[in-house]
Amino acid sequence: MQQVISRPGQQTPPGGKGRPQPQKLLITVLTLFAFSGLLIGFTVGAYTRTPNKVQPPTTNNNSSTVASQAATPTPTAGIDVATRGVGCPIINQSTDTETADGNTSYTFTVQAVDKSIDKGGPGNPCGKGQPLFAQDLMCKIWLTKDAASLKKGLPADSLKPANLSNSLFPGEEANALIFDGGTTPQVQQCSQTGLTSWSYKLSPNLKSGTYYLAAISDWHGTFYNWRWTSIAVKNPQESN
Repeated sequence: MQQVISRPGQQTPPGGKGRPQPQKLLITVLTLFAFSGLLIGFTVGAYTRTPNKVQPPTTNNNSSTVASQAATPTPTAGIDVATRGVGCPIINQSTDTETADGNTSYTFTVQAVDKSIDKGGPGNPCGKGQPLFAQDLMCKIWLTKDAASLKKGLPADSLKPANLSNSLFPGEEANALIFDGGTTPQVQQCSQTGLTSWSYKLSPNLKSGTYYLAAISDWHGTFYNWRWTSIAVKNPQESN
């Protein structure tokens, strides 16, 4: 026997079958309300859901590459150059044979040094020392065919800061070195590590032969020293 329980004041339809009409209406309303709420939830979710974004790669400013680089030493303002002296710059990079065509680039690199280990003497003007980081230390290179001029003293006036860039050294080949875009001028302040480079080409007006490429480290025209190396110059125009 099936029993139908109704709320007070509600009657069961004839024959005891079915639900009272008010109860049916209430269930229908509740069902529609719930269904509409579900739809609203889906709709709101569709509008408010943030799509997955691909995060850009994170840049690590403390990368191992940067961290492994050696710190650049700062030139010491109060260094006693008179006590340490200026030794002959050490040639680190040069080319034995070069072409005077105005197009081929070459690199010449020297290391400025002091005389803190050995002051040298008449037979050893270069002495021996450590890399030199002094402020106002100027570096210059020049090309010459006159080996004897390199063994003599340089004019004191030409080594003063005001004249260093404007005067030719004895036997210097004028306009023989063409410096790339002015990025490495013939006369420049020696780098903070003392390791200084030049990028240059040889003038096509230069004749073939043996030349000497020299470099000087000069501090205010008071303390200075230089060193040179020989290079074989080939001018392709002479073979035509």
